[in-house]
Order: sequence, then structure tokens, then C-alpha cells
Amino acid sequence: MPTPPHSPLHAPPLPRYRYHPKTGVWRKERVPEDGACAGTTTDTTAAIASPASGPTPSEPFESSYDYFLRSLRPPVHRIPAAKREELFRERTNAKLRQFEMHLLPKAATVTKRNMHGLITGDDCSMTKTLEPSAQLHPLVGYASAVSLPTVYSALVKVTGRVLSFAAAGEEDRLSREGFRELLALIGPAEVLSTKYADTMFTSLPSYNADSDTTEALAIFTLLIEHRHHPRLNSNVEALFGAFDTDVKGVVPAEALYPDVLAAWAVQRTYGNLRDQWQRFAAVISMESERSADAFPLLPPLASRTAIRAALCSAAAIYTAACSLDLDGSSL
Repeated sequence: MPTPPHSPLHAPPLPRYRYHPKTGVWRKERVPEDGACAGTTTDTTAAIASPASGPTPSEPFESSYDYFLRSLRPPVHRIPAAKREELFRERTNAKLRQFEMHLLPKAATVTKRNMHGLITGDDCSMTKTLEPSAQLHPLVGYASAVSLPTVYSALVKVTGRVLSFAAAGEEDRLSREGFRELLALIGPAEVLSTKYADTMFTSLPSYNADSDTTEALAIFTLLIEHRHHPRLNSNVEALFGAFDTDVKGVVPAEALYPDVLAAWAVQRTYGNLRDQWQRFAAVISMESERSADAFPLLPPLASRTAIRAALCSAAAIYTAACSLDLDGSSL
């Protein structure tokens, strides 16, 4: 015997949606709590079941299109607070290790236990496991609170002339009194005793006992070497990759000319990378127009040390060299 038209076997599975021709929307069918079938009509029979299935004004409804979009939406991946804190700690520890490896380039060997701790990413710092083979000069710590452009300006003020990589003469050397004046310009000299300041002066790598002087540029390059500025170092390598075509370790001094940088960017780069080079050239152009002594004097062929010192001599140029990306690694 065939089942009646209003039998549950003829009804589609829940949830069911009905199309309303007058409104043009699909509404979710209301199912009575007693399990009775919703009212359906056929051409010949009108089944009497539950009341009309029209939704009340407060009843939410959605179209079938929205319903399927909602059902196909991937679930939101929520990271627990503990896991999020652990990831943040790992990123922080990685930055600390990078800084410490830069600060201690000549480190002692690490035991297997400590190396395992470094690999697994625990909270132990590399300072606990690595020891420098040579002590850092105390001037590095004393000048750590001031920027490198401030140090360069102080050196220019003490020597009374623009520093030169081209031909270092006696004018580029600091006496003991000049060194004390430099200490007063870059830090709280009152906390240093006269004996300690003299020890700092005589322990500089470029100290000459015969003349009792030291090289001003050597002081500047010493501080540059022990500053943590990875972006500046990568930009210096990008400049050498662009202009040191013979891989001789030197580039023409014209590599820092704004017109040269802009022309190279137009010919060899595009998109965001070209914008980075053009912004770098614009900063150098603006700083050169503002001050003719923005750069130290460079030789015709400049080394990485000279180029790095030139980029650290002016505040605007140093900020650009530490923020822009000339090799495109972060673009």
C-alpha cells in the first residue's frame, strides 16, 4: 500500500527550507515539537497538520545561499594563550641570540648540554654558555646610549675637521685631552675617574704610545662594529652587490651619489625594490644639500668599513640605512 503524501517518508531531511514566491527568499521550515509533519499541499489534497509555517517577526531566517556559505566557512583557528606566549618567547629569544652572536663573534665552544638547550629553544641565553675570547673595550658600553651620528658629530667637533678615509693624517688623531673632551660630549664623563679615562684611552686598538694619540676614525669604526644594525649591514652588502662587479671588496665612492643610486634603480630594479632605492637616494640627496660635511671623505675606491662609516655619519642617512631594504629580502 503506498504511503500517503503527507507521510514523513516523503519529507526531505532537516533542516528544510521553503521558497516564498511573493518575497523571493527561502525561509527555514518550522517543525512542530511533537514531530508532526509541516503542512504541505498537493494538487488534489490539502493535508491538515501543524499551523502555517510562516515565520514570526522575531524568528531568524536566511537564504539557502547564505546557509551554504556559512556551512562551508572554515573554522577559525584559535591559538591558546599559553601557546601564543610560548611563540612570542621563542621569537624574543631568537632575537637575543642573534644580538649576542653579533656581540660575541669569537665565542668559546659550547658543551653538548648547552647546545641542546639552544637547539630546543629554551629560555637560557647564550650569554650563559658563550664567553668572549677577548674583552670588549669599555668605550663600547660607555657610548651605547648615544647614536652613531652623535658620535661622529662629536669627533668632528673635537678634531675640528671632517674625518677622512682617503688620507689619514695627524689632524685625524686624538690626543689624551681630545679623548676626554669626546667622552664629555657622548656621555656622563663625571662618572669616570681620570685614571679610568686614561686606561680607556691607552687600551684603544689604534693607540700610539710614541705620540700618545689615537685615530679618530678607528674609534668610530670600533663603535660601528659593535652596534647591532643587521639591516644596515645587509644594505651595505646590497650596495657592494650592485657596484662591486669584479668582487674586489671595494666600490667607487660615487656609489653613494644620489644620481648614481637613482639611475641604477631605474635600470636594474622595479616595483617596491625600486621605490626603496629611490627613497634611499632622496635621503642622501637631501642630507647632502643640507650639510656639505654629511659624509667623511672617501677614497676613490671605498671598502665596506668606509661605506658603513659614511652611512653612520648623518642621522637621517643612518635611519634610512637601518629601515629601508635595498636587497628586497623583506619585500
